[in-house]
Amino acid sequence: MVLPPDVQRQLRRPATLWRSLEGLHPLRHPDRGLSPALAAGHGRLGSVAHDRAHPPGALEPDRQFHRLRRDRRQPRPAHRRGRGRDRLLRRHPDQQPGHLRAPVADRLADRPPGAARGRAALRRLCCPLDPRRLRAHPPDRPLRHRPGGNGGHRAGRDAAVVTLRPEHARGARRVNGPIVTVCIPVYNGHAFLERCLQAIVKQTYRNLDILVVDNQSTDDSAALLAAWAQRDPRIRIVTNDANIGLVPNRNRCIELARGEWIKFMDVDDVLAPTATERLLEASGGEYRMAICRRLFFYEGVGEAQQALMEREVRRYEVRELLPGRTYITPDEVARLALEYRGRNFVGEPTAVMMHRSVFDEFGAFNEDLVQIPDLEYWLRVGLHTGIAYVDEPLSCFSIHNGAASAANLALRNFRADRVDQLILLHEYLYNPYFEPVRKLAEAEGLLGEMRGDFRRRAVRIALRAALDGRSQNPAVRAHWSQWRIVGHSRPHMRPPGDALLPLAAFVLHAVRVRR
Repeated sequence: MVLPPDVQRQLRRPATLWRSLEGLHPLRHPDRGLSPALAAGHGRLGSVAHDRAHPPGALEPDRQFHRLRRDRRQPRPAHRRGRGRDRLLRRHPDQQPGHLRAPVADRLADRPPGAARGRAALRRLCCPLDPRRLRAHPPDRPLRHRPGGNGGHRAGRDAAVVTLRPEHARGARRVNGPIVTVCIPVYNGHAFLERCLQAIVKQTYRNLDILVVDNQSTDDSAALLAAWAQRDPRIRIVTNDANIGLVPNRNRCIELARGEWIKFMDVDDVLAPTATERLLEASGGEYRMAICRRLFFYEGVGEAQQALMEREVRRYEVRELLPGRTYITPDEVARLALEYRGRNFVGEPTAVMMHRSVFDEFGAFNEDLVQIPDLEYWLRVGLHTGIAYVDEPLSCFSIHNGAASAANLALRNFRADRVDQLILLHEYLYNPYFEPVRKLAEAEGLLGEMRGDFRRRAVRIALRAALDGRSQNPAVRAHWSQWRIVGHSRPHMRPPGDALLPLAAFVLHAVRVRR
């Protein structure tokens, strides 16, 4: 008998026929008299329809492999509870402790998304993992398994009940990430140490190496640091043999750091609890320098001075110069460095975190600078790596009136306004790392102007230092000695007419004495 053409077309489409049969004889209602043979044929037809609707070529290779493996798998008896976890954590004698066996790791890595979320979650917790952190068999919470479709047991979303120790609870989930060394150079910081260390130990990111380098403090900082080292084993205390200064002490912190990342922290500043974690997330494994927005905390500073500082600092913040940005490209760093020369648009050390490889490639902080060594280094690095930016106030910079005495303040103002700015301009013009700034300045016709400005500044500072060299004021003599040291270490800072400076200084000094 020849079937009608429409019936033949329907038979060539098993999926259509299967849907029609399902509508006539749904398997979910066995009381309608569906025979076992018809039920078996119905199931077989549905399998064929599914295979034709989803040919192997339409699936990803991983899904093809796991589907074939699923179809060929034979039913097996249920295994004893807990054996799957034991096999997962069992390791070869020559492998590192806590690592999964290679075949198991490969099998878990190749499984398609969603195939075993519970197992993947357990793997994230366990590998690599100190076995003491995992309690996979709490006394009152046995393992739970969800039956699989093949007669065995497949781990589901709630495959294992894992109890974490308090220090690894939610909010400290990045405990197994890279080590971050928090560098704290200290000199007579007893009044701020308690607040500073409290902010660090409360970080949600737990894998920290807290390094405190005491620069021969004369107050009770050493006793307080020793007490903190007893309370938290992550704290390391190193005491210098002599007072080497702030910038050399910061470089010593870098030398002693053990972490893959280095987070700076001044003793009188404060960090938000999520600062380290957010900066590490902002780096994304791609950027080597990350910064955040900072707040200012004033102690003993007048309202007028506070308003002035807030207005000046906020003008040069990244969120004002480049609104809505999460990454500053090297070209943008060069343009900001040229347009806002001497302005710290990056921030203080507390707002910055850098990868260890940066110091291997670009060196340490410039010890000839006193007031702006951080700005020079941020530019030196950012001109080549770019800067990841977190627009959240994660650091707080402290400004207080006890930061310096009157004599030191006069010396610092001279260094910040005169000598440090001249050294920074010298780096712009002659340091190989600042080549992007020079190229941009040459393209915009500003390179000649910068060189002329450098010569004028150098002559003025040299004359002032020469005139004040015989003064009885210790701060003035310090100006003179600093200029001499800087001039000898950087030949370019000696202007072309430096041979006439002694004569000019003698003449001006004689005129001043006669008056």
